Amino acid sequence: MSAQALVEFINQCPFGLIQTDKNGKVLMVNAFASQLLFPVAILHGQSLENCWDLLEEIAPELRARVLTYEPNYGPVCENERVGIPLPEPTPTLYLSFSIIRLGADSYQVAFKDVNNTVKAEEEAKAATAEAATQAGKAEMASGILHDIGNAVTAFGSHTAKLHAMGNWDEIASLTRLKSLFEAKETAIEQALGAGKGAALLKFVGAIEAGLIQRQQAVQGIGQQLLEVTSHIQDILNIQRHYVKGREAGTRSPIRLISLLEDALVIVGRSFEKRRVTITQEVPYHLPEFSGDRTKLIQVLINLFKNAAEAFDEVQDERDRRLHISGQVVESDGELELVIKDNAIGAAPESLEQLFAK
Repeated sequence: MSAQALVEFINQCPFGLIQTDKNGKVLMVNAFASQLLFPVAILHGQSLENCWDLLEEIAPELRARVLTYEPNYGPVCENERVGIPLPEPTPTLYLSFSIIRLGADSYQVAFKDVNNTVKAEEEAKAATAEAATQAGKAEMASGILHDIGNAVTAFGSHTAKLHAMGNWDEIASLTRLKSLFEAKETAIEQALGAGKGAALLKFVGAIEAGLIQRQQAVQGIGQQLLEVTSHIQDILNIQRHYVKGREAGTRSPIRLISLLEDALVIVGRSFEKRRVTITQEVPYHLPEFSGDRTKLIQVLINLFKNAAEAFDEVQDERDRRLHISGQVVESDGELELVIKDNAIGAAPESLEQLFAK
C-alpha cells in the first residue's frame, strides 16, 4: 500500500486518530478527529496543535495520567469515556478515548463518538428505574388488595349468616297462635266479650304480617349484600390477576369475549344503576390475538365508563341499550369490535381526541 493510500485509509476511519510527541504536539490527525475536536477546541480557546493542552480543558484526569505514565510504551488508558458539555441546546458530546504510548517520544490518541451508546444506556437505566417503580407500586397494590380482600371476606361471611337466618321462629309461633285463636274464636268471644276475640285475632294477624314483611325486607337486603360482595370479590380477583406477575408491555394470547367479560365485571354496575340493557354478539370462536391484556382492559373500562356516563344526560324515557359485537372483517382479516349505545353521543369537537394519548 502506497503512502498516499495509507493516508486516505486513515482519513476514512470512523473514529479519531491523533499522533503526538511526548509534549502533546500534534504530528498527525485524521479527518474524523478534526471534525469532532476542532469545534471543541475553539469552544475552549484552544487549537489542535497540542493535544495535551486540549485534554487539560476537556479531560484533566486523562492529561494527568499521561504525565504520570512511566513505561516507554503501552496503554495509558482504554475506552475512557469523557463527557464534553456544549452550549445549549446542543447535548453533551460523549467520546471514548484510548491513549497508547508508542515509544519514548510518541503517543497515539484514538477516540470515537459514543453518544448513541450513552443514550441507549440512559434509556435502559430509565426503563429499569421505571420497572422498579412499577414493581413497587404493584407490591403496594397487592398488599392493599389483600387487606381489602380480607375485609370483604369477613363482611361476606357475616352477610351470608344474616341471609341464612331466613326462618324466624317468632313468625312460626305467631302463626300457630293465630291458628289456635281461629279455632277457639267462639270460646274467646265468650271469655272476653263480644267482638274481643275477633279484635285479638286481627291484632295477632297484623303482628304476623308485619314480621313477615320485615323478614322479606331483611332477606332482600341480605341477598343484595351478597350480590354486592360477590361483585367486589370478582373485581378484586381480576385486579389481583393483573397485579400478580404482570409487567407493563407483556403480550399474551387474548380471546375477545374473555376480555369483554373481565371489563364488564368491573363496570357492569354502572350500567345496571342507569337501567341500561347490555346485549352481545361476540362469538367465542373468534381468533385469538396478541396484546397487553392489562392495557386493553383499561381501554375497555374507559370506553364503557364514558358510555355509561353518557346516559346521565338522557332526559327522556327511552329504552336504554348498549350493544357489543365482534367479527372478523373478511376484506383484511382484522378483528373488529363495535360498541354502540343510544345515549346522547359525543360532541363533534371531541371526536378527534377520543384516541389521543
